[in-house]
Amino acid sequence: MSLPTLNQEVGAGNTATKRCTKCGEAKALSEFPVVKDKKSTPGKVYSYLHSHCRGCHAERASKWYYANKTRALRKCKEIYERNRSAHLLHAKEWKAKNQEKVRIAKRKYKKAHPECDLKRLHWHIKTLSDYYVRNALRLTVANAPPELIAIKREQLLIHRARKQLKEKANGK
Repeated sequence: MSLPTLNQEVGAGNTATKRCTKCGEAKALSEFPVVKDKKSTPGKVYSYLHSHCRGCHAERASKWYYANKTRALRKCKEIYERNRSAHLLHAKEWKAKNQEKVRIAKRKYKKAHPECDLKRLHWHIKTLSDYYVRNALRLTVANAPPELIAIKREQLLIHRARKQLKEKANGK
């Protein structure tokens, strides 16, 4: 067994603990975030445990974020733009793994913002989107040939034009 290093103690059951320098509590090593230092030596990454526990670290980070909100948002945007494809891939994978969470979140959002759902529906109707045309045909994405969608879209355009001409004739 190795000896505990500075600021560490050996707890019950030989599990190593570390004392947080912020709150002063002795906590398990898993309660401390790992810091990866990439700047020290080119080509090597050194990792060590942060001196503050996760709770204190989160509190400190939150205070910094609200004190420097515009800077933090700008930095987040830069990181996102640099790694956009990786972020999108990660989001796609997460959605595939957490379909039930996504479904619940969408349901919650639709319930809280019914006007957005109506705007989206009106946009689909106005533009005759593939989504709207497939629904008019009562088809799913898998069995909707593009030629059939194009023909149905033309039919809907003709129906709309006929309706407008009829309204003009009636003086509306």
